[in-house]
Amino acid sequence: DPQPFWYFIPILLGGILPSGLLAAAAWRGWKKMFFREPLMGYCLCWFVFPFLFFSASSCKLGTYILPCFPPLAVLLAAGLRRAMLSDGAWVRRVLGRVLGIFGGILAAAAVFGLIALALWRRFPQLPEIYAPRNVAPYLFLLVLLLYGAGLRRFRKGKTRRLLIWFLLGLAPLFALGMYSLPKGLLAESKTPVPGITACLAEIPVRSCDVVAAESSGLSAVAWCLKRTDLVLMNGKGEFRYALENYPEYEGRFFRAKDMDAFLASIRPRRLVLIVLRGLDHKTLPRGRVPQKVVSKHGVTIAVY
Repeated sequence: DPQPFWYFIPILLGGILPSGLLAAAAWRGWKKMFFREPLMGYCLCWFVFPFLFFSASSCKLGTYILPCFPPLAVLLAAGLRRAMLSDGAWVRRVLGRVLGIFGGILAAAAVFGLIALALWRRFPQLPEIYAPRNVAPYLFLLVLLLYGAGLRRFRKGKTRRLLIWFLLGLAPLFALGMYSLPKGLLAESKTPVPGITACLAEIPVRSCDVVAAESSGLSAVAWCLKRTDLVLMNGKGEFRYALENYPEYEGRFFRAKDMDAFLASIRPRRLVLIVLRGLDHKTLPRGRVPQKVVSKHGVTIAVY
């Protein structure tokens, strides 16, 4: 199904953190610069038009709005600089308060994480989330504790010192954070291929089977099966032009509500339906009970 128009808003808000906290002080600089400096208008157009364009698109992925972040960074830096030049004392108070609270939250989270991780490893019956000798999670939490404590320490000092600690301290956190994620998390969320492969191990696909998938997973399914004769189910998405303008692709698309008619047209062959959702997300078409179904790592395969 098409994503809603506001799909990119939470992605944008999450993507600008934690540097987006600086907007608490940068807005005063923006008031003095907007509609007065060409650079601000240029960056505003650079951000707004791609954001609206991709928001209006029916096919959305979080990476589509990556070009919107550079102009936001320029706007943030320019607004903060102008605010510091015009009212440095006010900026120091605001940033000290905002980043001090942020540092306190991080420090508390780090202490809680260290305690939870230590207790977790004391109970062998719990599932293992890290390799036994992986010290990266402990290092990450210790650096996070130091980072949060530093923000609290510098919140009443010079603004430049606070900003240097706030921005440069993010580098080791990001570096260690990549090695501190629970094992399997990246593999399961980065690509659907592991889930498709795991499901195919339990439900092998025959050469005579008709394989159907939704537009979001069609490319991954084609890659795993090394087949180009797949059928599209539900929304046409980016395949609309080919389906509606090339006669050879007639019959390569059906909607879930028309599944009975499609099954009748392909009999006696089987229909293998592959969707990138787990069984708890109303994955399969209603009214038809599959002969066999398996769901792993957010991928479901059903045979009709």
